[in-house]
Amino acid sequence: MDGRPRIPHGAPTARAAVLLAAALLAPALGLGQETRCEPGPEALCVDGARFRVTADWRTADGASGSGHAAVLTGNAGYFWFFDPGNLELVVKVLDGCSANGSHWAFAAGLTNVEVTITITDTSTGLSRTYTNPLGSPFAPVQDVATFTVCE
Repeated sequence: MDGRPRIPHGAPTARAAVLLAAALLAPALGLGQETRCEPGPEALCVDGARFRVTADWRTADGASGSGHAAVLTGNAGYFWFFDPGNLELVVKVLDGCSANGSHWAFAAGLTNVEVTITITDTSTGLSRTYTNPLGSPFAPVQDVATFTVCE
């Protein structure tokens, strides 16, 4: 091999274009560095530590902060904002690659404060942000198509 990215034989054109663009741009952007998520008080690591999840919040009176992460399973965890006994948000990431060629992100909240969830694929450096507006009941996240790099 000469180190150039290869488009998989028989790949759909749009998917092949995305894979090629990601392969070409990754080094220039510092992406694709093989890293694993490091858990911390404000970071949840899921799906074999491939994905890093954080949550930031803001209240109507202007108070803000980062959610405190807690593990539930290897694929799921929750965040609390104000009190460790008051669960605010549950997040899970699943490997759905065999079903549709993507990792799946789900979230459910028990809050109406502004919440910004960031899920980062530490294998590719790509991330997705989900935001719940201040004063609105948390709308569930059911994203089964964002993280399309399966390895």
